[in-house]
Amino acid sequence: MVVPSRTASKLFGVSFVSRKISSFSDTPVHRMDNGSLRPTSLLRIFACILVLLASTLPVESKCVFRGKCGIHEDIEKDIPCVYSGEAQPLEQEGLDMIRSLCPHLLQGDEPKFCCDLPQLDEMNKELQQPVSLGMGKCPTCYSNFVRIFCGFCDPNQSDFIAVNASEPSEEVEGQRKVAALDYAIGEEFVHGAFNSCVNVKSVLTGTTVMQLMCGANAANCKPQDWLDFLGATTEEGGYSPFKFNYIISPKKSVVSSGVTLKPYNPPFHKCSDPYGPSQQKCSCSDCPEVCIPLEPPLLPPQPEPFTMGRYDGMLVVSMLLFVLLSTAVLSTFFLKSHRRKTSFQVSNSSES
Repeated sequence: MVVPSRTASKLFGVSFVSRKISSFSDTPVHRMDNGSLRPTSLLRIFACILVLLASTLPVESKCVFRGKCGIHEDIEKDIPCVYSGEAQPLEQEGLDMIRSLCPHLLQGDEPKFCCDLPQLDEMNKELQQPVSLGMGKCPTCYSNFVRIFCGFCDPNQSDFIAVNASEPSEEVEGQRKVAALDYAIGEEFVHGAFNSCVNVKSVLTGTTVMQLMCGANAANCKPQDWLDFLGATTEEGGYSPFKFNYIISPKKSVVSSGVTLKPYNPPFHKCSDPYGPSQQKCSCSDCPEVCIPLEPPLLPPQPEPFTMGRYDGMLVVSMLLFVLLSTAVLSTFFLKSHRRKTSFQVSNSSES
């Protein structure tokens, strides 16, 4: 694999410049009889200035794959060519598709891209599958998901993608097709995109869309599981025509296969954010953040408590009723007992 020029300059440029400066400082400056510098000394100074300027000039980012160099026969998906060159402009049809799928890439008067029109057509066709699962019900979720694949068209593709395996193309003579690549992607973006989709319900099953897109780890799907399944080949149980190694990182740069990559970190939206021309939000069933909490019903005010002095009124009344009832029962009992006793005495006296 060819190491991008920016990495080579970063690895070798500083030491090369330091050696040049050191060798120049150790070389005596020869002057002519009139005091002016000799031509050889001027050439050395001029060469050092050129080296310093070359080490500070910005290196233009390039593409690492583009076009079509094959097709995966089992799943009928295109395989791109290895391409180490600059991004290219698109015709109006391609620009319209970029505007629809990846509007954040339309920057400048004459934007350039690392994908061509057939690649955009293929990408648009592939993106209809998650829409059919139900992802399209939540515009922000779908937009965030699409931005992962917008990286394929980004003019700075070589900043975050590196081809680490390729094969000779059977379709295009003299070209090589991509067999595996590393895709460095920002942790903030991945987690934001994942969280915006994690509750979106599938229209086909009773599960969520993310569970359908996580393969064997559906029950406990995490962002890395999600991307691993998206990048898995048919041999690994996935549907990708070639291997994607997604590298999630919070750092500004990572090293993969000897190449320094700057993780792709485009802007993302929460599922509760309005998105699109109609400023549509995700539904409550797909995004709990937009659910309006139900207010509890208004209850009538509680009456003032019934008290007698400092005591509970009901307790005092209950005690009084108990005393009165007990008194009545006892009085009745004693009265009947007294009558029986009197009646017995009268009966005995009459008999005698």
